[in-house]
Amino acid sequence: PALTTILCNAAYDLGARHAEGHDMAVEAMDLLIRQIPASELACRERLVTLRQDQYDAQRRSQPVEAGEALIEAILLAAEAHSEASDASEAGTLCRRAGAIARAVRSERASEIKERSDFFAERGRLSRHMAELHDRLESSPSDAATRQELVRLVLVELDAPAEAAPLLDPSCDTTLRKRVPAVLKGVDATPELACLDMATWYRGLADGASPWAQAAMYRRALAYYRRYLRLKEVPQLDRAAALRARAETEEALAALGPAVVPLRSDGRLGPGRALDLIAI
Repeated sequence: PALTTILCNAAYDLGARHAEGHDMAVEAMDLLIRQIPASELACRERLVTLRQDQYDAQRRSQPVEAGEALIEAILLAAEAHSEASDASEAGTLCRRAGAIARAVRSERASEIKERSDFFAERGRLSRHMAELHDRLESSPSDAATRQELVRLVLVELDAPAEAAPLLDPSCDTTLRKRVPAVLKGVDATPELACLDMATWYRGLADGASPWAQAAMYRRALAYYRRYLRLKEVPQLDRAAALRARAETEEALAALGPAVVPLRSDGRLGPGRALDLIAI
């Protein structure tokens, strides 16, 4: 890995000096990202610099092609910053991509707007959660602050593993019961309890952001599916579960495919889900 890093960075440095070497520089960074994923953020930033140089040089001769390449590089860098828990910088990069898209009249303008909104919301959420963490550190007995923080981590971040350590006896009974159950996994949940878990997750979607609603509905659907695999479910209970599952699927579909945007390279980042069963 150390040698790969040295060689790829050297190839980039050499290739970036002249237009004829730009393709090699891009290949070097792509290779480094594949071989050493932890290097992605630094590589994406270097690729943005390269694509910006290309765009500046080709703005008059090939503005659309160079602009689209720059937009793609910026969006991938934004994703890398988001995955590094830096939603603020991700939002800044998306706004930069939006300006380029408008300049070259790119067809990706609406997609960029959706990503920008997503990262802006994540940035606001991160700041609010930091305030709650600070408040809780100074006053650990503040039950209302703790409850709100647990809810945000559980719902808006869809991170039950991070919510669990925040629980204490001041939290409501439902949270103290359900969160540890989630951590055991769907398949480890007692089959008859799956219906309760599904109903609970549907309820968590109420009042959440669209992105969090999608995550809550997906989790609810997983529990509905496990419940409906039971052979001994009474017919009336099965019919009710089927109806509830259908309503949840409709609610998820109504949110649209861009609720939690995929990475622009088609990969699923942390916390993202693609419902293959529905497809």
